[in-house]
Amino acid sequence: MLASKILSATDFSDHANKLVQCLGEFQSLGIRTVLLVHVLKKGTKEKDLQKARDKLALIKDKITETGMEAETRVLSGKPEEEITGLAEEENCSAIVMASPGINVLKHFFLGGTTYNILRQSRVPVFIEKHENLGDGVIKPVCNIRFSRILIPIDCTVCSDSLVQAVLGLNKELESVTMVSAIEKNFSLKKLKKRKQEVAQELNEFKKSLLRNGKVAEVNVVIEEGAASELILSAAEEHDSTLIMMPTRGVDSMEGLKLGSTADIIARKSFLPLFFLPCDPIDNENFLFSCKIKGE
Repeated sequence: MLASKILSATDFSDHANKLVQCLGEFQSLGIRTVLLVHVLKKGTKEKDLQKARDKLALIKDKITETGMEAETRVLSGKPEEEITGLAEEENCSAIVMASPGINVLKHFFLGGTTYNILRQSRVPVFIEKHENLGDGVIKPVCNIRFSRILIPIDCTVCSDSLVQAVLGLNKELESVTMVSAIEKNFSLKKLKKRKQEVAQELNEFKKSLLRNGKVAEVNVVIEEGAASELILSAAEEHDSTLIMMPTRGVDSMEGLKLGSTADIIARKSFLPLFFLPCDPIDNENFLFSCKIKGE
């Protein structure tokens, strides 16, 4: 059963404010309620708390105009802890955030809070990206984003969870592109065998996606090389509108590991990103879980 609420965290920046324009598209996934959250430092004066409440109220009005319901919450403490804790407490389907922008190296700033939320959240995290139109003008990249989805496949349980996540969107998709990168350190004989094994695995996933009847086309990309480079090039070649990736494992600091590939994609991709925790989650109300569902 899909949860019908998402949490939208805002710091009232231009990027965060423009993210509101994109929230309506989540309705096609069965989302009916947006929980708007702003986090202030502990000990903030009441007048500043009220200012934050007033700003959230204005955003709430814009969301309700789209036909969705909206709730507001002003919290105090560490943003990553308050946001991830509330999302879990409210059984939200996802945490939705905006990327702050691009630096001189053409990489996206994740921002400390966004990065920490990605590491700590056991709820899927959606990061919206923005196009810089010049003269300080930006616009969110949210047009038909749940239309042509790219997912990396590495033949692990996380790959299964990504495919199940796509099937669980309950939305007709133009295409799904599955990308699998093979390390270059195989001998020719082992490389050929490995490609055959990967192709067989991806074909099984392809059958599952097409059998569902909601995916019009499935593309399969299997090549040697760095996973991050292959994912980004395949996304461009197949005109993807969204990249879905897993965060996996737990490190010594009790945070989920992004992994080097996910970290690079998060910083370099110009497309919106959906990160799914690939870690045991017992709460069935989450939109996506790493439990593999039978067909």
